[in-house]
Amino acid sequence: MLCKYFSLDQHHSQAKSDHYLVSINSSIFNILRISNKDNKYAVTWIKYLETEKLYKEGMDRYNMSHKVSERLLKAFKVLDQAANLNHTGAQEMVAFAYLFGDHLRFNPRLARDIFEKLAVKGSPRGQMGLGFIYSAGIYANSSQAKALVYFTFAALGGDHWAQMALGYRYWSGISVTQNCEAALTYYRKVAETVASEVQFIGGPAIQRIRLADEIENPNSQSSQLLMDDNLLQYYKFLADKGDIQAQIGLGQLYLNGGRGVEQNHYYAHYYLRMAAENGNSNANAYLGKMYLDGTPATVADNSTAFEYFKKAADKFQFLGKLKIIFSFMTSD
Repeated sequence: MLCKYFSLDQHHSQAKSDHYLVSINSSIFNILRISNKDNKYAVTWIKYLETEKLYKEGMDRYNMSHKVSERLLKAFKVLDQAANLNHTGAQEMVAFAYLFGDHLRFNPRLARDIFEKLAVKGSPRGQMGLGFIYSAGIYANSSQAKALVYFTFAALGGDHWAQMALGYRYWSGISVTQNCEAALTYYRKVAETVASEVQFIGGPAIQRIRLADEIENPNSQSSQLLMDDNLLQYYKFLADKGDIQAQIGLGQLYLNGGRGVEQNHYYAHYYLRMAAENGNSNANAYLGKMYLDGTPATVADNSTAFEYFKKAADKFQFLGKLKIIFSFMTSD
């Protein structure tokens, strides 16, 4: 009960403090306006306060509006007033509104003018807007070269829309040489931005799925789906870069087949051998099984199978230990 009264009292004190701050700011604002009319620095400060006040009012209205409504339209009218006073944040908001006709009248020419002003200021969002205009040829001749330049500068400035655009361009090879690594770099930046803004109740809950886990658990929901070709190529890329988990996963996938991927013992041997050369005990155990059973890629050879099983057992791999016992039991 004491905590309850303390919280209420604290809330009341906070409200009083906010009221006093508003009153003080208003008083300073009025004093500056009356006593410093001829002072250019005071006039600049007053103009800044007016602009900032309009921007905050517009953003407050915008944040309270979750759908197109009279309140949202009023919010953009206030933001438009702040934009006319050269407030960067407000200009970024209204420029796209004019470009698409959302909440403000459709006016691509005005949108372009605002984007150009923002780009001169070094605004990444303004550069993104110009990149989009030149890319699509909206009220300007289409120029993929200019679009790429503006997208690049915007992405370097941290604009996640531009990073998405560049990620797609490098992935698809649009006006640039196709480069999956570059695409991945840009997409990762966007993903990190999104992840940093996501909030979970009770802490973050992140689900990580490994290819090897899906193969070892055939009843899992994800393992019932067909393997997307792009995802398969990505795993191959990781495997060739030395990712042992990808090598093991691909080795098992090709060894048994499934998820729309045909069984291929040659590929299985290739990837498992890569993992085994990196000292992975599971890979040694699977290679031992391939040589024990005999496959199109591995002629049945108990001696070779025994060597692989021994390597697996030396690293306490359970399957390797069982197979060594089996080898001794079936040897002459």
